[in-house]
Amino acid sequence: PKAFQNRLLRIQENASCDVRIVSAQRNDVKTFLDQIKYGLKPNDMLVTSRIDNDDIIHPSFIQEVQDQASKATDMPQVVNFMTGYFYETQQKVLRLLMYYPNNPYQSMVELFHENLLTVMGYNHNQIPANVRVNNITTNEGMFITMVHEDNLLNRAYGKPIYKKVWMKNINLNLGKYILAYGKWFLQRVYSIIQHNLFRNEKSV
Repeated sequence: PKAFQNRLLRIQENASCDVRIVSAQRNDVKTFLDQIKYGLKPNDMLVTSRIDNDDIIHPSFIQEVQDQASKATDMPQVVNFMTGYFYETQQKVLRLLMYYPNNPYQSMVELFHENLLTVMGYNHNQIPANVRVNNITTNEGMFITMVHEDNLLNRAYGKPIYKKVWMKNINLNLGKYILAYGKWFLQRVYSIIQHNLFRNEKSV
C-alpha cells in the first residue's frame, strides 16, 4: 500500500536504514540484489529477513536473528523461529502455535558472493537442499500472522489464547480486539450446530 511505503520513507529520514521498495517481479528482485551487492566485500556477512507488511514481529526478533548470525559457522543458513501467533481479524481470536516449521518469517544468513540467494530467492516451503536450517523454539511467539478476508492463502492454527497478559512481552495491546476464550468457544459450538442443522435439512 502507498501509505505503508510513505511511512517507510519517513522512517528512513530518522533512522540508519536504507529503504528499497520493489515488487515480487523477477526483474525488480534482480535489481534489488544488484543494489545489495553494491558496497559489499568478499566474505562480508549478509542477513535478509522476510516479513509481510500486514504482519507483526517481536521487538527482539531482529536482535535474535543477529545473535544467531554471529554464531553461524555453516552457511548459507536459514534462521527459523518455530513459535508464533495467528490473529483472526474477523473472529477476533488469537492463537498460539508452538511448532511451525518452514514458516514465512525466515532469515537467510550467507557470505557475500556473486550468486546471493537471500530470502527472496526461494519459496519458504522449499528451502534449497544446500542450506542449513536452524530451527529455534521459544517460549513465546516471535511473530503474528494476521488472517483476514484479503489474505485468502492464510488459515489460523494453534491454541486460542484468552489471558489478558498474553501479549505483555510483545508490547502490543489489542485490547477490545480479542475475544475471551469462553465467547470464542460458544461461537464455535453455535457454528457447528448451525452447520449440522443445515446439513440435516438438506438430507430430508
